[in-house]
Amino acid sequence: MITYRQFFLTCITAILVVTLFCMPAAADQVDVESLDIIDRSVGEVTADYHIDHWHGRLPVVIQGKHISLGAVFTGADGESIPLMDEDTFYDTGRGTFTGDYIFNVRLADGAPTGIVELLSHGDHVHVRGQQAGETEIVFLLQEGDEVVWESPSIGVNVRKDDTPTEIVGDGTIQIADLKIIDRSVREVTADHHFDHWHGRLPVVTKGKHISLGAEFTAADGETVPLMEEDIFYDPDRGVFTGAYIFNV
Repeated sequence: MITYRQFFLTCITAILVVTLFCMPAAADQVDVESLDIIDRSVGEVTADYHIDHWHGRLPVVIQGKHISLGAVFTGADGESIPLMDEDTFYDTGRGTFTGDYIFNVRLADGAPTGIVELLSHGDHVHVRGQQAGETEIVFLLQEGDEVVWESPSIGVNVRKDDTPTEIVGDGTIQIADLKIIDRSVREVTADHHFDHWHGRLPVVTKGKHISLGAEFTAADGETVPLMEEDIFYDPDRGVFTGAYIFNV
């Protein structure tokens, strides 16, 4: 004869088994080798993540407008991870994401709020400027509602459309961005944005040199023109001439 205690334990066990069987399986983590962030307005990579660091930067966001960013996630096998199309990735009836993988975005932990509004469209995201300032965001790869990978944070800057180039009392320009270019390959090797650097300089071999170019961007988004090498120095006067000179 089955005792009440045995009957109770049997019922509890059956309930647990059914509950565990019916629970959705947690999504497995995905090993992402690299991530290219694409400025969809020009169809070009604007920032890329590889192993543990970022290169490049996100486009400036104008207050009241948005930038549209695509993504190419590459797995450890070197294959691109397919993203869900915008028109099929969301089930409005269930109120959940559907399909394989979704490109999403969130504010970084502790980042300033109220600067941007973030929205995912499955295979791309929109970053809308709410007020002038700078904050940090994190890009996500999701399988359904589950986050299977997320990037380190990257800065995003929002400014007013009518922000002028500021000339301060000593005649210096307010610089918003500086790209350092490795002239041997004609590629950006490091860039400074407001108060921090991304990337790094090439290794210098003893007895040899590296040649670095620069692109200074003022607060109004305009590139600061640099004097060409063969005309920027007046040997008779022993002084630099012309507008702006890159020095170190």
